[in-house]
Amino acid sequence: MSTFKAAIFSTLLLLLSVTSSGCATAHGYKLLMQTWVGDDANNLIRKWGRPVDIVKLPNGNSIYVYSRSGSYTTPTYATTTVNTYNNSATANTAVYGGQTLVFSCETSFELGPDNRVVNVTWRGNNCVAVPKKY
Repeated sequence: MSTFKAAIFSTLLLLLSVTSSGCATAHGYKLLMQTWVGDDANNLIRKWGRPVDIVKLPNGNSIYVYSRSGSYTTPTYATTTVNTYNNSATANTAVYGGQTLVFSCETSFELGPDNRVVNVTWRGNNCVAVPKKY
């Protein structure tokens, strides 16, 4: 296997293991978020911490917004090919990798006037969780 193919294979294997480790899925996140409906604000803050934003709605409800993000940069490597012909040599170097992948998830909990969660929404490419096994 060429160095280039081996590097691509290694990168894909790494990405597959990162995205599938523990079987964290968007469906698992949905199931986890549904467990919050009916819970109270005190438990939410104990578990999630202080929200990054609180939005008051005209109907008296509040939205607690939580956000998390991170990034991963793929390893960089270079390959050099040297060609010789008639006592002269030329070298070609190619650099691969170095892409940065950004992961984020913003989760919003809507709380009713009784400070209980009435709805949960989320957006982002990293809103994943391992589904609980009962």
